[in-house]
Amino acid sequence: MKKRIVLIPTFLLALCVAACSSNAGSNNNSSEEETSTSKEAESSVPQSSSGEANTSNTSTKPNTSTTSRPSSSSAKPSSSSTTRPSSSSQTNTSTSQVSQDYDKVSGNFAFKSGQLNTPQEIHTADQLKYLNFSGDYYHITSTDLNGFNATGRSNVSTPKNVTVNWKYTAPAGKTVSGIKFTYGQKADLSDGYDISFGASATSATFYNPYLGDNYFKVTATFSDGSSDASNIEIFKVVTQAPRNLSVGNLPNCRDTGGRTTYAGGKIKQGMIYRTSGNKFDNSSAPNSEAQNVLKNVLKVKTEINVADNTGYNISVSGTTVKTAFMDYGKSPYSNMSRNSQRIRQVFEILGDENNYPVYYHCRIGTDRTGIVGICLGGLLGIPFNEVIQDYAFSNFAPIDGQRYPNKFAAADTESASQDSNGDDPAKYIAEILDMPGSNFQEQTYYSLLSLGIPATTLNKVIDIMTEGNKATIPSYILATANDMTLGGGATKKTGGTDYKDPASYVEISNGKSISYKANFAAGDANIIAFLGCTNKSSTTKLASGIELKIDNVAQTIIDRNYWRCGFGTTSRTSCTGYMFIKLGKYALTAGEHTITITGKNSDTFKVGSILVPGAASQSGGEQGGGEQGGGEQTTHTTHNYVAQTPVTNSAGKQVTTYLCECGKKYIAIDFLNGYSSLSGNLSDGTTGKLTNGTVVKYDIPATAGSVELQFALKMSYDSHGNQAFDTSKYTIKVNGTAQPLSITNGATYSAVGLTTSFNYITFCSFNIASASNIEIELDHNNSSYRLLFGEQVRLVY
Repeated sequence: MKKRIVLIPTFLLALCVAACSSNAGSNNNSSEEETSTSKEAESSVPQSSSGEANTSNTSTKPNTSTTSRPSSSSAKPSSSSTTRPSSSSQTNTSTSQVSQDYDKVSGNFAFKSGQLNTPQEIHTADQLKYLNFSGDYYHITSTDLNGFNATGRSNVSTPKNVTVNWKYTAPAGKTVSGIKFTYGQKADLSDGYDISFGASATSATFYNPYLGDNYFKVTATFSDGSSDASNIEIFKVVTQAPRNLSVGNLPNCRDTGGRTTYAGGKIKQGMIYRTSGNKFDNSSAPNSEAQNVLKNVLKVKTEINVADNTGYNISVSGTTVKTAFMDYGKSPYSNMSRNSQRIRQVFEILGDENNYPVYYHCRIGTDRTGIVGICLGGLLGIPFNEVIQDYAFSNFAPIDGQRYPNKFAAADTESASQDSNGDDPAKYIAEILDMPGSNFQEQTYYSLLSLGIPATTLNKVIDIMTEGNKATIPSYILATANDMTLGGGATKKTGGTDYKDPASYVEISNGKSISYKANFAAGDANIIAFLGCTNKSSTTKLASGIELKIDNVAQTIIDRNYWRCGFGTTSRTSCTGYMFIKLGKYALTAGEHTITITGKNSDTFKVGSILVPGAASQSGGEQGGGEQGGGEQTTHTTHNYVAQTPVTNSAGKQVTTYLCECGKKYIAIDFLNGYSSLSGNLSDGTTGKLTNGTVVKYDIPATAGSVELQFALKMSYDSHGNQAFDTSKYTIKVNGTAQPLSITNGATYSAVGLTTSFNYITFCSFNIASASNIEIELDHNNSSYRLLFGEQVRLVY
């Protein structure tokens, strides 16, 4: 039989091939993610939380959402994909071809615009159920938590990962040798983190993106050393906080940022993290992946260990470890009152922007870490329900059992045995809620003030961490030991270096007293005292130990025993049990009033401060108010100073004025470039550290009006914070006339606001009658190098 030969016209053959190719491409694009996941599941290398290949066993990171969480293998390009770029062993000479799905063209790269514009979810199904809980988190129950699989016994705190897919065709004559994916929070990717892939990669799957918009680019490197990058594009992630993190084998990790404040501002991401610590399960150390994520992805600079020993330090290479050891559990009364000065220490660290990004932890990152988290969230203006939501999110981690923010609330009694089962978050939360204020931010702000944390520090933390609108804290009066009048033989003391006392305090007992006079606005005044006492009696009432008078008239104070006030000595911190205690609320008329606290028995009380929130005053002490509790009565908390055109002083030196849009300004001048004469020596000849006997005369073209003269000062060591300021060592003259110093003689360096970083400290205030060059003379006669002057002086208008 003859074979029949069928001839198909060339144009029909071409149509058939085109149709088949079109269908194959369409089918592949529509199912590409499923194909990549299912066909490579057995052979691919699991991806680490940093996005790089992880050769460790996958059992170290439990999969918390197997039905919705992308497979870690999806970071590896599918071997069956017909749309991936040619491998490094081939040369692709065709031009870039974009399919219908990959419709976002960016250089020679193409992306799925739908994928980039649709926010990707990082929370697992159980986490979402918890975050969408309809009740109030303060009263959440074990039944509720069990319904979210948040038992406090297993690690289901890890987030889901995200994926970005692309297509790429190399230019003619180029051979791809590698692909790099870079993502970050800044539009210029100056904060970007790089993830490297092989030459045929068509997707990146990784953990720890930012909430909201993420900037990224993909770069192809060629075998000849050249490269080709996409434009900087954006992919989106859900904005629902928290930004919980995958940090190697460390559970219970998340970002403080991403939440909206009462005032409508936004808390910055990538600045403060809370984590668990070394030996979080009493045995395991953070693995290499955890170390890598902390150092290279989160880029941390400072670690704060709030546990009780250095054994919990993580000590990431290149970071600075700071400790603020806290007591935990059992007695007396409240973890917050026991650890008041440790909390102060933490906020002093957070008040220095040079320490950021920061992460803090105890052992499991729940109880002592939780205190810091609640105080920090409250201060930043996160609504109360969300602050508590973040606290209870720790139940998704292995934290030795569930934690409830209201754990002991129903059984709150006077009994000392109340605290025998561990720490009680309900008690320190109640302390904050007991403060006056229209919202949790105001209550927390006043609470932290009462702990002895300066308003300047609190305001600095808010400024560092908040984008957009910042809240206005109502006015207040704060009198520290330096502002009080002593009576009956009361003595003022300086605080210890171990934070067991405020920077300064007054000791009173039988007949000894402190008083403070100020001008008050009419209305109710909540008088709060920061008190400590070593007697922890559960029968002796506070009213038998101290007496409160207003204008010499005795007042009724809170009915609470010493134990419930938090007095007593704890074993781990040797703290005297300081606590901010609201003595009562008292109606006052407008005008001057005197508050007096007197000891009534043999017990010695330490009085660190008196705080009256909401009171307006014009004299004495610290008069808070305006933006974030005070200081400048302007519309700004952080002035946006811009350098103006330099002017020339009478010595022919260039001097620059810095002006804010609100009209606030300062003139800066330094030792080396702006002074008119120098008599004496600089300690190192360059940085302006004055030696004993040095006189510096500054020639400044000044503007008429009231001004403050500020010098840049710092302490040489932290341990010098208790040194007293001797104002007789310094003489300030303006145009030959001596000026009184604003600094109180005998005030400690810490009380003045000095740290080991340069801060501008106001030395005196004066008025200038008319705009003209003025001569300022500083006569420095302090032989001690505990106090160091920086290069600059400021004249602030």
